[in-house]
Amino acid sequence: MRGQIEEAEVAAGGFVSALETIGVTTALVELYQDTARMVKPFQSPVESRRAAVANGAVGGSTPLTDALVLSRERVKHGNHYPFLLVISDGLPNDKEAYLSELSATQFPVVGVNIASEGRADREFDEYYNICRRADPTNVGEVLSNLTREIVF
Repeated sequence: MRGQIEEAEVAAGGFVSALETIGVTTALVELYQDTARMVKPFQSPVESRRAAVANGAVGGSTPLTDALVLSRERVKHGNHYPFLLVISDGLPNDKEAYLSELSATQFPVVGVNIASEGRADREFDEYYNICRRADPTNVGEVLSNLTREIVF
């Protein structure tokens, strides 16, 4: 599991860095030990938060509802067009609570799920407006393809 998370963190850091290069304001929320926490606030360049972004920490459940609420609170005061990208290896802890918060969210929620071959894509579809599956070795490639799909 640790290797999967490290690969995802490297891919997420590269993705955020590329977005910042073209002027997109970004933030990163990490799920660790059953908690959603902001590891890179909007006004901090990813390079200044590299150690926090790529810390390799694993463990706990998947509090996607908390991450969604935290993200929504952080973006509601800005003058921008937000979207939330979730890179996760799990499903929400509380399906009903998450889906309720998702329906209250006024911006797209895009998911990249790190999943084993045996897990069906349809397991994740209802949790995101756009959802893609990645294996631990191709998270960066999936993010690149997803960016082209969303932007163009």
